[in-house]
Amino acid sequence: MVDITGLDDLEQDLLQELFNISLSKAAEVLSLLVNQEVELTTPVVEFAQPSQVREMMSDHQYLCAVEQEIRGGFLGRAQLVFANDTSIEIVRLMLADKFSTESVEAIHQDAFCEVGNIVINACIASLSEPLGEDFEIGLPTCETGPPERLFAQSANHGDPLLLTRINIQLRKSDIAGFIIFSLSPDSFTTLKG
Repeated sequence: MVDITGLDDLEQDLLQELFNISLSKAAEVLSLLVNQEVELTTPVVEFAQPSQVREMMSDHQYLCAVEQEIRGGFLGRAQLVFANDTSIEIVRLMLADKFSTESVEAIHQDAFCEVGNIVINACIASLSEPLGEDFEIGLPTCETGPPERLFAQSANHGDPLLLTRINIQLRKSDIAGFIIFSLSPDSFTTLKG
């Protein structure tokens, strides 16, 4: 991975702490949705090329990602990414096992899209105050597919992704996921500021 260019140690620590706080809020919301404790690893904030992100996700043949555009203090996209089968499990947990497997699979994308919307909004809302910025968050889209397809748009732009790598571990389930921010190059200045 590429170091965060132009950041001294203090700035990098502050950026990691900012994301730690925002992702903790997102984890609280996810915990309420699935009715179990969510544990987080300390976020690793780094720039990575889309090809590096695809490589990190290559253990999973099929991913499910909820993506939302962010406008305001910075421009970019946020993605909540899980292996496809674990995203189905999250929906099942959210529905408290009240529906058949077939029913859960039928509503999987719509329900997981809403989970992603709630988690991403909680994360961005908690970034808003310390940055002193207001953000508009676009409508969520949910896509399933191999990593190379899900990260193709980022690869086409050629810009590095601000990868906030964090494992989201559900205590009673063996489920882990990632939140990824892809920011415009100018947006990094806002975060650094």
